[in-house]
Amino acid sequence: MDDLRGRVRGAGLPDLQWTEVARAPSGPIFAFASPGKDAIAWWNALRPNASTVGYPILIGPDEAVEQLREALKFVDRERGVVDAFDPQAWLQGRAGELVDGMEPDERAEFEASIHGPWPELSPSTDFLIPIDRQKNKPHQRIWIAVVQIAHPWEAAAAIEFGAWNACPTPEEHVGVMRYWSERWGAEPVGIAADTVEMLVARPPTSRDDALALANEQFAYCEDIVTQGVGTVEALAATLVDGRTWFFWWD
Repeated sequence: MDDLRGRVRGAGLPDLQWTEVARAPSGPIFAFASPGKDAIAWWNALRPNASTVGYPILIGPDEAVEQLREALKFVDRERGVVDAFDPQAWLQGRAGELVDGMEPDERAEFEASIHGPWPELSPSTDFLIPIDRQKNKPHQRIWIAVVQIAHPWEAAAAIEFGAWNACPTPEEHVGVMRYWSERWGAEPVGIAADTVEMLVARPPTSRDDALALANEQFAYCEDIVTQGVGTVEALAATLVDGRTWFFWWD
């Protein structure tokens, strides 16, 4: 931790109250607490210094950190990035799994339920992890970790996020995030409990590109449609010029 404090001071950042909040196979995870209203500003301050301080990632309020700590108790190996992973083929396979085994009528009903006209929706520009949505105001405390990774898309593996219910494995998150990083300039800002949020440097600007991306995101995380915006077209409408992406697994 002293080494981390030294790197923070060397980057010209103020001293922060660092705590070891969890331990992954790759080593301890250090984080500091910030008021929710300031969390994104802190991420923006830390991000340019990721190569020396570590890559910043919002890991959520106290209860989300406790979930992370408990999940890591059941992980006993350090994961690697599988270069052979084909994200497009994997996403296509996930899309197929959604309708696998359905009768033709059932499949047609499902397809009709997730599609609709193009709605007039604003681009997505906000982050939700810092917000207590039950109270509709920022959390009193959000934890921001720094992880020692070479690329932002490796963050999910650094904290062993995923591999429960329909949530992809850490390796699958890494492969898809790498693909979206190369295509759209997307990188994770928060990975908290059951949620991932990403910042997008080059969002789609056309309906066709946004709709193709929305279909990929639906395969990656169907809950953002079926328990969220309702249709793939509604999701696509938020992606046109949208600088933030939100994913949530039930």
